[in-house]
Amino acid sequence: MACPRGAHQCRADDIAPKLRDPEPDGGDWEARCPVCGHETFRISKPDRSGYRNIWACACKKCRCKPYLRAALLALGILPGCLGSYGTKGGSASPDPAAVAMLTQAVDDILDAPRLKPSDMRIVLAEARGHKVPADKRAFVPWAMSIGIGRRQAYDAADRWCRPAD
Repeated sequence: MACPRGAHQCRADDIAPKLRDPEPDGGDWEARCPVCGHETFRISKPDRSGYRNIWACACKKCRCKPYLRAALLALGILPGCLGSYGTKGGSASPDPAAVAMLTQAVDDILDAPRLKPSDMRIVLAEARGHKVPADKRAFVPWAMSIGIGRRQAYDAADRWCRPAD
């Protein structure tokens, strides 16, 4: 689940205090690497793309990169604060609670015969932390925002929403 705070505030309030010997550098932070302990770790704002934060250790000897995300999570930094940088193709340690929710959602989908694709999307979105609106007026645009077509959104609203009083 994404962090509701801005990336700069997240770096300053939620990430830097959990690092060893953090030093501010503008909106970025330098600290000891959570993997090797060298003073070559940096977490900074991205200057391109859709990343939330960029984290790296410049140590040439230790080759910390594959282990950085897992080490940051072990410090108690939330996955939503880190964003997705470094998880593609590397050995990242996923959030156990998020994995449990997604596993349960997959089990629910597999255990329900003849489940409609729109309901599958809703179950998966709910497992990812989306709040499913109970009101039909709010539900339809929300359902369309997660990739459900207009007609299917109205049909799903009939199944997922309570009737108006």
